[in-house]
Amino acid sequence: MALTLLYTQDIELCVSNDNRELATKILEAQDAIYKRLPDLQVPDFYHQYKKHPHRFQVCDSKAGLELCVVTDQALGLDLTDQTVVSNVYCGIAVSIRYPTYKALLEGWLNLASAAMKVENFSFEVVYTMQAERLIDAQDVDEAWFKEHLSHPDHYLHASSLLSGPTAIMLDRLCFSPYDKNEVCEQFKKSAASRSAALWTRWPHRA
Repeated sequence: MALTLLYTQDIELCVSNDNRELATKILEAQDAIYKRLPDLQVPDFYHQYKKHPHRFQVCDSKAGLELCVVTDQALGLDLTDQTVVSNVYCGIAVSIRYPTYKALLEGWLNLASAAMKVENFSFEVVYTMQAERLIDAQDVDEAWFKEHLSHPDHYLHASSLLSGPTAIMLDRLCFSPYDKNEVCEQFKKSAASRSAALWTRWPHRA
């Protein structure tokens, strides 16, 4: 189990695909803390990986905080001892395990690559945006990609994002039913918030 991303009103708890139902039962048993909500049927444009996740409302949250159980498969991850951060001090985030920077980056690149192969350009743009945000918030370069990213396509894709979103990615939005200007604005916002929240200095990059 690992914490993946934290948004303003949404926590995503990543569990292995095989343990999804077990994790859900554990949360349901804590009914004083979590209230089960209907599963999310249609994800929004920027979170396409969230298809039918089990959802819970955090009962004591005044901000309406929700917790979504997302599988590692949906995030392009494979949760193992090698892909999560180890030796985290017990006072940090109540010892929740985080995916390593390498694993999380490869997850987004996996999803972007899969979307590209089926010519789903909208999804490819979304997942590439997530990868770009991770890259932009870290002190990484082509040498780091070459050493740590096992797939050649991942190395090339990540290297192309070092200078920000490419014109090719934006041009592909012509094939998308979504508003090109809207997504361009999201790219700009992404660049403007490069040092924001959990995207800054992800622990233990390797």
